[in-house]
Amino acid sequence: MDNIPTSFSLGGTTYSVKLSNVRPEGIRNDTTGHVCYPTNTIEIFTNHTGFTCTESYKELSFYHELVHVIFSTMGKEDLSGNEELIEGFANLLHQFIKTSKYE
Repeated sequence: MDNIPTSFSLGGTTYSVKLSNVRPEGIRNDTTGHVCYPTNTIEIFTNHTGFTCTESYKELSFYHELVHVIFSTMGKEDLSGNEELIEGFANLLHQFIKTSKYE
């Protein structure tokens, strides 16, 4: 979990991040992450439809959920519900973070 934080704060709220190989009841089998706002938790599932997820896939799932949290924190629930926008934004954010070079 080197590239996925165990916790972070946004808008005065601290979120914990957990990896799990067990999906809670009611979460679709093809879902790789979930935000639980009442408990301020992001849960990333380490398997997807029977396959163990790569580190990169888990990172991307984290960024997907992070973008949901960012839009929600900004009061942009309409954007937070747009999965196509969330997925595109998360993919680009992940690529930026993974490829950035600092000198």
